[in-house]
Amino acid sequence: MRGSGSRGAPALAALVWLAAAGPGAAAGLGAAAVLGADGADVDGADAGGVAVNGVAVDSAAVDREAVAAGPGRPGLLSTLGGDAQAAGRTFSLFVRREVWPRSAGQLVYLGSLAGVSAILEHDKEALRRDVLRSSFYRHSHWTQIGGTLGLTRVGYGAAGALYLGGLAIGEPEVRRTGMLMAESLLVAQGVAGAVNFAVSEQRPQAGGAIRFFHSGGSGVSIHMTNTTALARVLDHRFARFAPDDSRGRRLAKILGKVLIYSIPTITGWQRLRADQHYLWNVVLGAGLSAYVTDALLRSYDQVAAPPAR
Repeated sequence: MRGSGSRGAPALAALVWLAAAGPGAAAGLGAAAVLGADGADVDGADAGGVAVNGVAVDSAAVDREAVAAGPGRPGLLSTLGGDAQAAGRTFSLFVRREVWPRSAGQLVYLGSLAGVSAILEHDKEALRRDVLRSSFYRHSHWTQIGGTLGLTRVGYGAAGALYLGGLAIGEPEVRRTGMLMAESLLVAQGVAGAVNFAVSEQRPQAGGAIRFFHSGGSGVSIHMTNTTALARVLDHRFARFAPDDSRGRRLAKILGKVLIYSIPTITGWQRLRADQHYLWNVVLGAGLSAYVTDALLRSYDQVAAPPAR
């Protein structure tokens, strides 16, 4: 049989190199394998070489390329394209299945959030006075940190750092966390923006008047939207309890949750102390962001789940 014996090793090396080279080279992998089996287009080149579809390939160079690429490690463009597809599928599933509440629990959650927000809005000036008179962390580094962490550029900066860091060190879970964080921020901000347009409230210092369907409102705190989305993603990715968690691992996750949720807590207090929002704006921002982010994360879990056998 042609292509066997001494020619088998260089041909196999060529196929390994093609597979490691990425989707473009992989497109010709099947044809090369079929042709090689018949010996029609795979022939011995010069010493130590092999010809694939008429192109001479140095088998020693092929071996070096295969070792350098690593077994099964995708190329950069393949990784970026795969992540973009995963993000698109996640958003598509979110739109189709999660935009409108489908379960009784979701309806109860949203109804309760609307009811609590309405009660707090009714008493917003009295609550505002209580907060401003409080001496609890009136001026401190904590409140300054909370205001900084809620900035949109900080949220996307953290997402970008996780994604690029995971890409650089070859950690897909870290990379996917950055991708999910950016997508969650984008979707949660979109929902918050729509509500801010529908219920457009002036800031407390400007009088707090509410206008419906008007731009420039602050009925939903974007700072709270950002930090709550960030906290929900970090909790989902790193601090979720698993049935097989040991006692020590479970304790570590509890401490992690405390640290994670201290971020939106500090941010919420800062927005109140800085007189940038009423309490109902903070509660509505956190509640809506948690609801939307959890829905997006459920969609991602469905997309990422292995196919049923």
